[in-house]
Amino acid sequence: MNTQVSVGDAAQLVRVKPANLNPLFQQGMNIEVYAEGAVIKVDRSVITVQVTHKQTDAEIVAEALVRIPDELKRMREAYGMTEDPMKNIGIEMYRTKDEELNDKQKEHKPLVTALGFIGNLAAILLLAF
Repeated sequence: MNTQVSVGDAAQLVRVKPANLNPLFQQGMNIEVYAEGAVIKVDRSVITVQVTHKQTDAEIVAEALVRIPDELKRMREAYGMTEDPMKNIGIEMYRTKDEELNDKQKEHKPLVTALGFIGNLAAILLLAF
């Protein structure tokens, strides 16, 4: 079957993890999207993807599993495939949580520094007298 992947198509780097004791390819897997990007080069059976978003703790390795949403949609239309809607949760879910955590950390850093300085100053004054 020929693919129709072209430069500029969206791409998702995915991990396949077992969900339960069922075989992986018989509804026993979870697909986790850990990075997103766009196709920048297509060379026969090798595509190159420029990553635009990724989870903070995710490590990207060569020859990672890639899902092309447009190609997946074309295959579903051609073969009448269906998929559980919960498996299409993308990196957007993780991105908002990371941003919220970063905002909270930015708010607490000056407070911790100020309290630490005041505590040290009080300890020095108590020891001096």
